[in-house]
Amino acid sequence: VSQDEDDVEERVTTQGMALGSTDLEMVRDVTNSFDKIVGLRFRSIPIPQGSTITNSYVEFTVNDDTASQTTNLLIQGEAADNASPFTSAKGNVSSRPRTAASTACNNVPAWNIEGEKKQTPNITPLIQEIIARPGWVNGNNIVIIISCSGRRVADAHDRTPANAPLLVIQYQ
Repeated sequence: VSQDEDDVEERVTTQGMALGSTDLEMVRDVTNSFDKIVGLRFRSIPIPQGSTITNSYVEFTVNDDTASQTTNLLIQGEAADNASPFTSAKGNVSSRPRTAASTACNNVPAWNIEGEKKQTPNITPLIQEIIARPGWVNGNNIVIIISCSGRRVADAHDRTPANAPLLVIQYQ
């Protein structure tokens, strides 16, 4: 994530958008007692259309709001050739079309050390689906969408740009 507006949260019940949060609550906001959907937009992905993805994941930095309760996450991609920027329009994450491929992260281990790096499981199937789209071109943007249940909190670009979510893709 390279810009403040590229990591966002959407409140599940009202579809209200939070574009300037300093943390990413996946998915339970315990202070306000509601769930969120997180959207991450990664710009200018330098992968040619049709490449074979061999490994991919998102790396997060644990926020000072550590958490250890049972957490299950569902990671999907936006089914788009070139993902558009997030806006303040209601439902701007949840209304985006999703990839058929997804990755479930069940029983996510505790995030209890601030500043520690954590990686998702391999998300290659959903990245491959996006890169294989007929309209994909080298340099397009990808959106990752995270939902489900529980609580893990990561730093957002707005808090510390160097600790923003990082998309890692290896390909042939």
